[in-house]
Amino acid sequence: MKRRKSHSQEPPPGRGGAGCSEPRSSGVVTRAQAKKMKSHGREPPGLGGGGGGDGGGPDLISLLPDEILGSIISLLSTREGARTQILSSRWRPLWRSAPLNIDFAGRRVTADVVSGILSQHRGGARRFSLFVSDDLPALLDGWLLSPALQNLEELKFFYDYCPSVSPGPLMPHSALRFSTLRVAEFGFCQFPDVAAHQLHFPNLQRLALRWVTISEDSLHSMLAGCPALNSWELCCKASPQPQRQLMPPSALHFSSTLRIAQFGYCQFPHVVARQAHFPNLEHLKLLSVSISEDSLHAMISGCSALTCLILDYCSGFLQFRISSLKLKRVEMDFIHRDEDEVRLEKLIVESAPCLEILYHRGVYKDNMHISIISAPKLKILGRLADSMSGLQLGSTVFMGLNAVRIATMMRTVKILVLRLGNLRLDVVINFMKCFPCLEKLYIKTFLKSTEAMPPPNCQERIECLDLHLKKLWISYYHHGNRSHVDFAKFFVLNARVLESMVLDVEPKKRSDYWVKRQRRQLQLENRASIGAQLEFVSDALYDINQKHEMSGPLLLLLTGAPHNTYKVNIDGSFMAATGTGGWGFVARDGDGVFLEGGCGNLARVSSPLHAEALSALHSLERAAQLGMTRIILETDATELERALTTSELDWHVLGSLFRRIKEIMSSDFVSCHVRSCPRTCNKVADCLAKYGASDVCSGSSVFMSQVPTFVTHLVSGDLPGANA
Repeated sequence: MKRRKSHSQEPPPGRGGAGCSEPRSSGVVTRAQAKKMKSHGREPPGLGGGGGGDGGGPDLISLLPDEILGSIISLLSTREGARTQILSSRWRPLWRSAPLNIDFAGRRVTADVVSGILSQHRGGARRFSLFVSDDLPALLDGWLLSPALQNLEELKFFYDYCPSVSPGPLMPHSALRFSTLRVAEFGFCQFPDVAAHQLHFPNLQRLALRWVTISEDSLHSMLAGCPALNSWELCCKASPQPQRQLMPPSALHFSSTLRIAQFGYCQFPHVVARQAHFPNLEHLKLLSVSISEDSLHAMISGCSALTCLILDYCSGFLQFRISSLKLKRVEMDFIHRDEDEVRLEKLIVESAPCLEILYHRGVYKDNMHISIISAPKLKILGRLADSMSGLQLGSTVFMGLNAVRIATMMRTVKILVLRLGNLRLDVVINFMKCFPCLEKLYIKTFLKSTEAMPPPNCQERIECLDLHLKKLWISYYHHGNRSHVDFAKFFVLNARVLESMVLDVEPKKRSDYWVKRQRRQLQLENRASIGAQLEFVSDALYDINQKHEMSGPLLLLLTGAPHNTYKVNIDGSFMAATGTGGWGFVARDGDGVFLEGGCGNLARVSSPLHAEALSALHSLERAAQLGMTRIILETDATELERALTTSELDWHVLGSLFRRIKEIMSSDFVSCHVRSCPRTCNKVADCLAKYGASDVCSGSSVFMSQVPTFVTHLVSGDLPGANA
């Protein structure tokens, strides 16, 4: 039998050929079929030839049925989906017939663009997401009636409107005509009167109404038509008056299938214990909500499956008792709005056998009392402030943060967050005795100058220092005065397994001379842990008066979903004349929201690839510090992508650096995928890298928890599909 030279000589699908009787109606070759074809001396399609013309073989992806290819295209952004038409004649008609994916949320778009896409598309629709501005409201109703949006699954639109000025534009009734919806999100508008209509959304799993004016009857009709609702978010219309809008009682009449609920900017209706029954609710967030103590406790008691509770800027209750069998995470954030406002003063954890995270952020004059009676699995605790009126951990009693007696040790706590006016070693040592297995300690201080403190009289062995403490972060180490140096030096000389000490310093006060002087004063040559690394960082946008005190590194660690995938864009800058450079990165969540940016100066760089690799190294280290476990690392350097995804460059002159980066990728992350992207989609990281090369001190780094002003105009355009 002669070997066939090309795929065109193969029998057509569905017909047998000499020595081959297996069916091939789908155009897909299974492993079993490929093995059988090899046994007959024939090469399976695509093997050895590759696809797309690299080796002359067929493109196996193009052999997939139109329905599957259409589903793949529908998962791409509008711009990327349209660009598949240039791949080949096989792909050219697919985009027009594939489920439509229009996503212009977060950026302005002209009416001609949307109208053109809808008029040319003859397939169904998957997503329609739009920021409604300028002259678009008048056209929105016509777009929603377009045949191109048949079988729509996701509908999101938000009006360009200030919710506290006027009622807002009326949402078109045509937005409610899609019974196929799975996701519906509307914002900054008036909801139409649908009380007399029989709404039915059998597949709707997520519903979000943000700053929407809606009547009680219309809301009841809407929720009654959503039997499969899984996620429900209601943010009432913001009001400039102190008295918040009363939340419609029907907002709590949701389906028993609900798992996630968020309510914001409203006064919570009175809930009694017998009325509150949400057996499957797992995640509850209250944002700027006024709620009574009885209603809050009744709500929590009625959520027997609740695992996560977030209370941000809530008021109306003086005491909060936690008694839940399944609650794993409790986070509270308070700001002082009004002298007459009732705000939490006492937090009691009575019985929480599954509680792992208890995190509280309050005002600077925070006199709250915290009592933890039973939380046997607690891992993360914070933020404990020296302005607190009292603290009780089991049988251990503190007055403020001064231990009266240490009788209980909580060995499960691994991460502790403190806020201290003065850096006091005696306070911290007592906490290390109370939490002997502490691994990470975050301390925020806010006094620039303090009196020098005497060295602690600590002759006894401290288990935490000897065996467990791996990371220490001191924020507002701005001047490096004597007391701050003595405090940090204690850990340098006594923490035997310390891996990293991070000191947040003031950028304007720092110089190469200052850094060298600090290293000498801290006696790094005598450090107890040989592998301990000292890092000076600067949160350039940090303001001590900001209400979000922990908006930096702990944001991801404490509030980020552990199974989320984050996208980290990196770039390097090389200055050949001086042999120096810079690196930069920007981290976003799965929705493209900015989380943190960073940049640094590289004192010695040999090539552009060297700068790109160092950028990858520093960015991955930072991502690991932030608690990210699943990331996508994007670079516009294809050579770096090849170095990190293959072993081809392991013996390159930079091979040892490449191998080190890959070791970090495999050891510090659950998953870390590297991919290349166009330069036009990497502008923010590029700008930060250039800033690091030109404006950051030699060998230093800067991390930013908010979007820097000099890249604000680039952030929205640095996303996939931004230039569609």
